[in-house]
Amino acid sequence: MEPSSCSQWDEAKKRKLGSPTTNEGSLVASDAMDLKHLLDQQSEQMRRMQSQIDGLVAINSTLQARHRLDDQAEKRVEQVDELREKCDVLESRCGSLERSIQVLKKDVSWTYSAPDIPRSHWIEQGHDEEYPDNMEDILSRASKKTPSALRRRAKITTADAWI
Repeated sequence: MEPSSCSQWDEAKKRKLGSPTTNEGSLVASDAMDLKHLLDQQSEQMRRMQSQIDGLVAINSTLQARHRLDDQAEKRVEQVDELREKCDVLESRCGSLERSIQVLKKDVSWTYSAPDIPRSHWIEQGHDEEYPDNMEDILSRASKKTPSALRRRAKITTADAWI
């Protein structure tokens, strides 16, 4: 009990004992009033305490939620670090592959290097004189178009490798 409520109770008792009464009913009424007042005080104190408990429960709930968020944030930081490490490895491999491609491109000869076929070969095969002329035209066009076709194909293949 609070000190103020004790002193109030004592004062009420003194009033009750010190007051001359001719009727017992007035003592009971006074006693009932004092009890009602005391109960009201106790009820108010209980409401304040319940309010404090409710506030503490809300704070506890907030702290638990914050703790969960902190745990999630820590996990995300770990994931980001792992992804950065993987990214560094992949960037290193990518750089190495790019250097390899550059070396391979430099080493590739884009010229048509097939040997010339002599006219006598076609005639020995039993073809007439017009056939070797036609074959020379076909092979000449092929030797001109092959390097550019190879370059185009190499660019397409290189581009496909990055998709």
